[in-house]
Amino acid sequence: MIDAASALVALIVADVAVRFIPFGVIVKRVRSELRTTHTDDASNAIKQVKWAIGAAQRRIPWTIPCLATAIAANRLLARRGIPSEIRLGVRTGSNSSIDAHAWLVADGVFVTGAREMPQFEPLYALATKPR
Repeated sequence: MIDAASALVALIVADVAVRFIPFGVIVKRVRSELRTTHTDDASNAIKQVKWAIGAAQRRIPWTIPCLATAIAANRLLARRGIPSEIRLGVRTGSNSSIDAHAWLVADGVFVTGAREMPQFEPLYALATKPR
């Protein structure tokens, strides 16, 4: 069972990591091979992580960036042996500005960032390797 408290800790750790750790170090961690393999149906664990991340975000008094949210969900799934993929995308604005967004997909399910994702063109993916 994945609870909101575990997700809250993961979100805070990921938020600090995004702010202070070089992106290359984060990429290496996300791309590392899973230590365990999930033998049961992963869909239940994926739904639990999706719920827990959302529940924890509603209780944090500041906004966690989409990249940190995707990383937190990725790490919660990785601990359970479930591979996932952080996707990074951009959209261009009418005044030539560029916006970026990150979302997480696991087993075809959008775990984080699904609401904003259709507005962005995927450019890069970071996949956690299955064992």
